[in-house]
Amino acid sequence: MASKTLEFMDGQELNLRDTKKFISNNSKAPQTLIHGEAEIYDQFGNLLQKKSNIILLGGRRFILEKLFNIEIDPSRKVTLNQLYNTNTTESTDVVPGPLKKKEVALWGVGNGGSGLTFGDVNVPAEKEFNLYNQIPMRYVSIDNDLPDDVKKNYYLRVLYDNNGQIVQDEADAQYIAYYLKKFEADPELVIKVGENTYYPNINEDNLPTDWSELVERKDVEMYIQLKLKLSVNDVREFYIETESIDNARINELAVYFGYQPDSIGYSDYNGIEDFSKLTFNNEPLDDETKELNIIYRFYI
Repeated sequence: MASKTLEFMDGQELNLRDTKKFISNNSKAPQTLIHGEAEIYDQFGNLLQKKSNIILLGGRRFILEKLFNIEIDPSRKVTLNQLYNTNTTESTDVVPGPLKKKEVALWGVGNGGSGLTFGDVNVPAEKEFNLYNQIPMRYVSIDNDLPDDVKKNYYLRVLYDNNGQIVQDEADAQYIAYYLKKFEADPELVIKVGENTYYPNINEDNLPTDWSELVERKDVEMYIQLKLKLSVNDVREFYIETESIDNARINELAVYFGYQPDSIGYSDYNGIEDFSKLTFNNEPLDDETKELNIIYRFYI
């Protein structure tokens, strides 16, 4: 692969094999090596949108905390539990660094990523900590909560009264919002050269024997692939209850990390933070049979 050259005003040059590893989708300034993209398909397999994401401040910090087993003071974090005043009590386990069970495991959507005009998309910034206008994945009445086999896929459970105010007691609640959803499948780590899965060769892959081999060696591509699914029931309940199904749409998407304090039965997530997000043109959901299948990748 031929190298590319970035030429700066002072005459200095920087040779990069692939500048997309250093340049974010929304900025010309150097960015983190980790980057990602999402492909959004309908239920028939038609590609609707393809967009690059941005790794937010919380996601970048979480990576470094995990790598070096350190954790900054909680006062320097903003969690969704704080934003929604739900499950705000954190684990008191005395361990160095982030909890082992804290992981990237959830995703959510919103409708604040774009105006109604095509192309009027808001560009996210790394210092942000959530979607612009998050909407619930599921929105049901207190008397018609999700059955257990469905509920296990939805988290960040928030109670609302008739006035749209968050309450803590179910006796005061009229609605239950579930803002986040589990991935459709376990994350897949992909390592390949070209179209082939890569397996290291202990005898050949460390030091080239001659210059021609060094020049011709192909790069290893490595990424995590997530599969997300927005089903026919997701999002629409909220629009039907608060606006109209005709207005149903999403235009922003985020992936989150957190941890479950308990492993038995249904346990909501604590310490939820936004790892990355992307914004895009409105994707209408007024057709109540429409589903979205999303492939979300993180490259490094």
